[in-house]
Amino acid sequence: MNEENRQMNKTSTDEIRFCAFCPNLCRTNYPTSGMPQREYMTPSALAYLGYAVMNGLIQYDEDIGDVLTKLEAFEECKKACLYGYDIPSHMRELAADLKAS
Repeated sequence: MNEENRQMNKTSTDEIRFCAFCPNLCRTNYPTSGMPQREYMTPSALAYLGYAVMNGLIQYDEDIGDVLTKLEAFEECKKACLYGYDIPSHMRELAADLKAS
């Protein structure tokens, strides 16, 4: 995703980057039942995927778009984010921007 196509604001991209490299401090809120326990579905893993696409490290495709919209863990972990970031909203914004471009 190049600068011309990027619609997201700097705060959103900075917070996604921060979450991508966070050591999952919110993980205590990650549900242990009702959803699969897969590392690639943790908030920091999904944020890193978004970060990688935004920075051209991974090519966006429909499969990536599907993964970027699986936000169940984010919704639960948002409550425990020590920094108060609303990563689910940023990820929805990113997914919409990527799909539109």
